[in-house]
Parts: sequence; structure tokens; C-alpha cells
Amino acid sequence: MDIFGIILAVVNFLSWLLLFIYGMHYYIICVLYLRKKRTGHNPKPKKLKTTPSVTIQLPIYNEVFVVERLIENISKIRWPKSKLEIQVLDDSNDETTKIARKVIAKLRKKGINIKLIRRKNRAGHKAGALKYGLTLTKNKYIAIFDSDFLPNPDFLEKTIPHIVHDKKLAFIQTRWGHINRDYSKFTYAQSLGIDGHFMVEQSARSLNRLWMNFNGTAGIWRKEAIIDAGNWSGDTLTEDLDLSYRAQLKNWTCLFLPNVECPAEIPDTILAYKTQQFRWAKGSIQTAKKLLKSIFKAKADLKNKLEGIIHLTYYSIQFLMMLNIVTLFPLMIIAKAKIPVPLVVSFMLFTVTLFAPVALTFVAQKALKNSFLKMIKALPFMFFLGLGITVYMAIAFMEAIFGKKSSFIRTPKLNLSNNKKEKVNRTKYSIKFTYVLYLEIFFSIFCFAEAYIIATQKNPIFFYFPLIMGISLMYVVFKTIKDAYVLKKMNRA
Repeated sequence: MDIFGIILAVVNFLSWLLLFIYGMHYYIICVLYLRKKRTGHNPKPKKLKTTPSVTIQLPIYNEVFVVERLIENISKIRWPKSKLEIQVLDDSNDETTKIARKVIAKLRKKGINIKLIRRKNRAGHKAGALKYGLTLTKNKYIAIFDSDFLPNPDFLEKTIPHIVHDKKLAFIQTRWGHINRDYSKFTYAQSLGIDGHFMVEQSARSLNRLWMNFNGTAGIWRKEAIIDAGNWSGDTLTEDLDLSYRAQLKNWTCLFLPNVECPAEIPDTILAYKTQQFRWAKGSIQTAKKLLKSIFKAKADLKNKLEGIIHLTYYSIQFLMMLNIVTLFPLMIIAKAKIPVPLVVSFMLFTVTLFAPVALTFVAQKALKNSFLKMIKALPFMFFLGLGITVYMAIAFMEAIFGKKSSFIRTPKLNLSNNKKEKVNRTKYSIKFTYVLYLEIFFSIFCFAEAYIIATQKNPIFFYFPLIMGISLMYVVFKTIKDAYVLKKMNRA
């Protein structure tokens, strides 16, 4: 085999191996969760001797469809009025501010301590707004909710006692629920992935005292921990992940409460979903670049270091998948039967990896006592969705690696529910076809061609990976075009 074939073989096998490691991590997380879910889970809050003062921060930006619902819902949270402060951190430049002022004025007449806080500029985006809000409060405990979250009235009653009694607790994260889970097959498929992350991943980390992350909303922070960790920072697109790890590197602890559910809205279009996932992917890799050196040097358990490394670099998976597919075909043609590592080994590694998300999803849905049959029906959509955004996520990975700056693009909130027939005004949102869509089309065609050619080679079994990838990419391309067409039609109406 010539040098080019050797390089292809090494790169291809390394991509299989790394994908296998990430897949096995899912299985390990499932085992860690199942081993301890019966002990120490859902701890009951101790009674408070005195009621502490709490600040609720609501960072918003152009949330015209949901701002009224958000503020009115937050005003219903049970806590003594003299001990509760609500900050509406409004960076909007549209009619959102007008709507917010009107609702706030009505609530202030009822004796609720709520303020509209506006900055001169949007520096630091959400992180900047949260940081600015901290300078305006003396309260020790900060609750944070994004614009589409609707916490139950007893949210503070179920969370604050934990952080008051545990002086080393930096933050508490609660489980995301879904107000529009059954709006469509698309939203239901997303809910499966979210359930897996919270019910199994976050539970396993919390139960086993592993480092975990604050998910940006639906949680409580100790102000002292925020300041000690270096405060909110806007130098990554995932300010929540960044601050979480900086706090834990300072020896603060964290807690996940799966029994406290906080309902929220799931993106109902592929356009909004891709925007959200791109931000999470790029921000995670940015955070990895920023903190991995500190994690390596930290005086912490090896299990925490390993979890941190895998967690922060998880979004490299899509890049590895693209790398694998690009090198697979030429490797099989050039190397033929002289490959140093038998292809069957790679095949087994990938197959094990492929079913890891299924295992996670199954464990989560069983724990939540949701319909198993409904989950089975939605699994193909979950697969197509997860694999179909590979190109977009790989671009996010590369932008983060090479330090390309990009602004914080919010996920549109449209005030949806499970009512599939409701009409939603989407005229504020549109999509421009960028080079990404054309790359997705090109790569899907490449995958189909590769699958066909591989099927005629000595190792035809490998055709199924590029075939699944091609189908998934075309699914996302089709939904992107369809959603763009619908938005364009609405804008004309």
C-alpha cells in the first residue's frame, strides 16, 4: 500500500475509533444512571428556617410572541412578594419592549417587584444581560428562565431549599418539559433527544458526582459562585456551559432535579432547529478550546476529567462522520485487501455506536413512563434528524476550531402548544439559502454515489452507512426547502 493509502487507513480507522468512544460513553452513562436511580434521586428539600430573597432573571430579545406569556407566568410563582425580585433583561429592538412595559405596569400595581432593565447596547448578548442584571441586585440566589419557559408556581419552593442548605452548591438544573411535544412528528423526535439528555445524561452526572452543565435556563444559581468563577462571559456561544465548568473547576458542586419539570417550547421548523444546534455545537467546541487545558491541570478525579473532555468535545461527532465517509470510499478502492486493520472491525465499531442514542432514548422514555410504541415510530425521524444536520454541525465545529467569530442568533419562539391546527404568525422570520444548503445537497448525492459503488466492491456491507447518511441529509434538505417556502408564502400574504 502506498503512503496515500496508509494515511487514508489511519484517518478512517481513527474516525471509527473516536466515534466508538463517544458511542460507548452513551452506554456507560445509561449504566451509571440505572445503577443509582433508586438511591439518592429526587432528594426532598429540607424546610427553610427563614425565607431567602431571590432574583428571577428573564433575558429577552425580540420575543414579541411570547413575552407577555412569559412575564405573566413568572408572576404566578409562589414566593413572598417582599423576598422576590423579577428582572426583565430586555435587549429588544422591536415591539417586544412595548408589550413588556404594559404587562409589567399591570403587575407592579398588584405589588409585584418587577423591573424592565435595558442596556445601551447588546454587548455580550445573553451573557452580557445576565452579568449586567447581577450588578443591580444584592440577592444571593438567582433563578434564570428563557422566554419560552413556563415554570410551575412551586418552582422556587422545590429548588431554593437545596441550594440554601448546601453551601458548596453552585447551581441547580431542572428538567425541561415540552409544551408542544405532540405538535408534529418533528417536535416529538426532538423531545426524545432532549429527554435522553436530561433524564439520563444529567441524572447520571448528578447522581455520580460527575461534572455537569447548567443548560442556560430553568435553574438556580448562587451569586457567590458566579462571581467566584469569573462571572458570565460572552466569549463563547454557550455561556452556560462555560460558566458551569469554570465554577466546578473552582470546586463548586451542582445538582440536577429530574422531578422538577419546567415546560418549554420546541422549535417546530428545521430552520429554527438548525440555528439552535449550530449555536450549541460551535459554543461547545469554543468552550472546549477555552477550558480543556484547565481541565487537564485540575486537581480533580480522573473520572471527572474524562467526563469533561468527552462532554465538551461531543459535537466533534458530526465532523468525524463526514471525515469517515469522505475517506471510506477511496480507502476501499486504493487499499483493497491490504488494510492494516480489518474493515470488519470498523464495521463492528460503527454498528455499536449507531445504536447508542437508541439505548439512551429507550432508558429515558421508560423512566418517564412514556409510550414505547410512540417512541419506536418516532425513532426514524430522530435518526434522520440527528444525522441530517451533519454538514451544518461539521461547519460549526470547523468555525470554532479556526476561531471564526459569529453573533449569538436566538432560536425563534412562536407561542406554540400541542394544538396542531393553530395558526402562528411567522412573518417576522425568514430564511436565505446559503452555501450550507448546497453543501448538504452535494454531500447527500456523494453519499448515495458512494453507497452504490461500495455495494459493488469486496466489502459491500459498508454501503449502509453512506446510504443512511444520504437519506438523512435529503430529509433535512427537503424540510429546509419546505420550511423556507412556507415562510416565504406567509411573508407574501
